[in-house]
Amino acid sequence: MSESTTSTSTLPPSKPHAFSDLSWELSHGVRVRTHRYDDTLYAFEITQHDKCLGTLIPNTIGDMERIKYVLDNDLPLDGYECNDEFKTIIKVDTKQRVTKKAQASVRGKSNKDDQ
Repeated sequence: MSESTTSTSTLPPSKPHAFSDLSWELSHGVRVRTHRYDDTLYAFEITQHDKCLGTLIPNTIGDMERIKYVLDNDLPLDGYECNDEFKTIIKVDTKQRVTKKAQASVRGKSNKDDQ
């Protein structure tokens, strides 16, 4: 008696090297890092300003490719539910954080404009 169910661990990876050890930055200071999740899948850790917003864990290779498409094209992440035990919902802070260096730069430009 044979079973015809297929688990994600037995599916051949489409392009496993395309997902391994990636790290890139999106808009609003959001960073993405991939982590090996199982034999064929990679999870995507989403951080913003060094705060973890959540980890997107795909169920299938198709899910993994769709997540990467969204991330590669910097599409909105708000509302994505992480496939974790906490049911974390990703919420990106789109308010601009102004650093002291940026404030000094703006002040320097306005002082030059006044002269």
